[in-house]
Amino acid sequence: MEEMGMTNDQFEKILKMVVLILDGCEDLDEAKKKISSLLDS
Repeated sequence: MEEMGMTNDQFEKILKMVVLILDGCEDLDEAKKKISSLLDS
């Protein structure tokens, strides 16, 4: 079975999204909740 990797472009987009989430949070707990809710959906 061939493993599907992530391209550099995909990785950069994910990191940019994480930075946007962190910039919109007042504390670490809020950031964790937002990221966790994305993983659950």
